[in-house]
Amino acid sequence: MNSFAYLTFRPKTSINRGQITRVTYRIQGSFPGAPPNTFTDVPAWLDTAVDRATWSSPPSPLMTGYPGNTFRPDLDIRREQTARPTCRANADPGTC
Repeated sequence: MNSFAYLTFRPKTSINRGQITRVTYRIQGSFPGAPPNTFTDVPAWLDTAVDRATWSSPPSPLMTGYPGNTFRPDLDIRREQTARPTCRANADPGTC
């Protein structure tokens, strides 16, 4: 067995919203002025990352919430759905 099998991308497997939020936060870091989020379902370990991801400035948030003031961090998304927050985290404003 290939010892690098664990390094495969697996684009059709799922990742959850909390995981991609944390990944983009670790890439970008925190931003001064990001207001605290008001979601009712965000665990403490993810709070700062969600603050940054849902901040509307600069120009648009990386991610948004759901009705009922929820973020749904445990909701599985497909890896290909991570393209927008990843792009917004790394590209020029208005590109993605």
